[in-house]
Amino acid sequence: MKSDWFKENMPIVVFLSCIVLIMAFYAAFYDLYGHVLVTAMYEGRSTDILNRFFMPRDSLLPLGSYLEFADRIFHESLILILFFSLFFAVFLFFLRKAEFKKPEPLEWFYLICGFFLTQWYFWLMDDAFVYFRYVDNLLFLDAGLVYNKGEYVEGFSSPLWALILLMFRATGASYWLILRLLAGLSIFVFWFMLVQLNAKFSPRTPVVNFPMAYLIFNYGVLCYFSSGLETPLVLVTAVAFALYIVNPASMSIQIILSLSPLVRHELALPFFLCILWAWFYHGKFPLRMVLMSVLFTGAWVIFRVYYYADFFPNTYYLKDMVNFYQGRLYILDTVKTYYAHLIAFIFIAAAVFLKIKRHVNLEISKRLMMIFTSLSIALYVVKIGGDFCHFRFTAFPFVLTVCAFSGVLEDFIAAVNLNRFRILPCIIGVMVSLVVFTLYPPQLGSHPFFYNASHRRIDGIDDVATARQVSFFSYLSWGPRVNPEIFGQYMKEYGELRYNDIKATYGCRASYILFDKKIIQSLGLTEAVLAHTETHEQEGEFRPGHKTGLIPLADDILLIHKSSPKAGRGMYRYAAEHGIAPQWIRDNLESIEIIERKIYNSHDFMENLKLGFTFPGKIKINVPASDGTCVTPRKGGHS
Repeated sequence: MKSDWFKENMPIVVFLSCIVLIMAFYAAFYDLYGHVLVTAMYEGRSTDILNRFFMPRDSLLPLGSYLEFADRIFHESLILILFFSLFFAVFLFFLRKAEFKKPEPLEWFYLICGFFLTQWYFWLMDDAFVYFRYVDNLLFLDAGLVYNKGEYVEGFSSPLWALILLMFRATGASYWLILRLLAGLSIFVFWFMLVQLNAKFSPRTPVVNFPMAYLIFNYGVLCYFSSGLETPLVLVTAVAFALYIVNPASMSIQIILSLSPLVRHELALPFFLCILWAWFYHGKFPLRMVLMSVLFTGAWVIFRVYYYADFFPNTYYLKDMVNFYQGRLYILDTVKTYYAHLIAFIFIAAAVFLKIKRHVNLEISKRLMMIFTSLSIALYVVKIGGDFCHFRFTAFPFVLTVCAFSGVLEDFIAAVNLNRFRILPCIIGVMVSLVVFTLYPPQLGSHPFFYNASHRRIDGIDDVATARQVSFFSYLSWGPRVNPEIFGQYMKEYGELRYNDIKATYGCRASYILFDKKIIQSLGLTEAVLAHTETHEQEGEFRPGHKTGLIPLADDILLIHKSSPKAGRGMYRYAAEHGIAPQWIRDNLESIEIIERKIYNSHDFMENLKLGFTFPGKIKINVPASDGTCVTPRKGGHS
């Protein structure tokens, strides 16, 4: 019996045995030569190499710091190898007996390359440190799910992502390890769903799976399997929407869609459209999925009202703007970079040929529904003016639209009788992969794979290459300074979180490091008064997705905090009555006091429910400040 089991699962046993040997060799090599190599580089003053991999500095740190960093990299990379090895072994074991479509060799090639490139393009956006501060305040500093202790503002865009980070961070793992694990898991789920989607549209073999080749080697897609933000969930959810449109009966896909409003609030719109699709196209109301969404999303909304006294996150108010011109430029930036218009034209022409000349059933209505659903988010992105980072806000509509092309290439190859050449799909797939891999945004001067691409801002849009170039192991530039051990030492010494200073800054990473200081986030991410404020950007200050005109206003709020006897309700009125508040605060005091009651709520559910239904008017900056100068153009001194 045992021999039969080993015989049936021999590939898995061989795979795990190879991994064990590799890990043993890696451990032995590092034990013998790890510190020797680091010391040799240090003594040779190899500043460029050391700082590329360890710490972005112009000068060398003490040798002990680099040895500590090297040890941490070694141990956490072992954890990564072990985790993903076991994960793939378990997956292969269950795949043998599962009813899912088995991946073709070419699709395995896509996965291996995509997994490597995802880890290679790993990076952290500055905004991700907002999540980190919320999570660590709750887990290690007993301050609650807040950015500043005692101030109840939901300053993150994705409740589901915050909960996932909470779950992983509770183990004490570093964010570098957590985010690399989540990046690997996300691209695996993304890949597996694309395998199933292509098979549902065209069960023909051999396969090319154009959407997989086009997306998994796509620079924009690869970058956002990391970033520290909720973007991996957005990418996975986009494919889940495509699968639901094809097969609304799948329980696992229904669960993913029911969670989509918690991934980002704007995904409630495509979720609603898919409910209507299932109801009218299949003649059955998706009651189970709706009930699950009511349970999941409803539970968070109730918590949000109880905890934050609002029905919407702070980022909803911050992004509530209209800039169609910039939004159009943002969409075109993605479309032109990856030749999406040309790809769409080719596939439309192929679909017309297959439908008219070969009478192939392409299930056009389902494909059109995918495109229509993606347009709902694309229009939202156009409305708010996009983002300052290439591709980020187009991730959902871009991926879902490409999913609409699933299976068309396989049907075309079969229709023109090219499938007799068994090697042809592999050649096409590899060629598509290589061509897509060479594409990168015009903001970069050379290919980003080599970590030395120069960059420039075009139409207000920048690229993430600058963040990836900070350091290959970028978490190490802040990791030793803030970790669970340091938080534990702080709490053991002081017993509770106490702020020894207050600072206004838009730097989220710097704010995370300064965990014992109250922070006024001067771009309004976690500052509710600023999030409700309309600004008029000066020439040269515009940055898509950000209200840079808020930065000088944060100094006024900083002054009020420092001048008030106690932070809390009545703080702004006290400042207005004592001549501390500038004119824009005095003119908008009624709206600001509503926001203030929400920020400093006492978690009385009925009172908070009433506050939730109380919507403050927009805070308008259209009058001069008390000193006679215009408020908006002032520049604050921020880090």
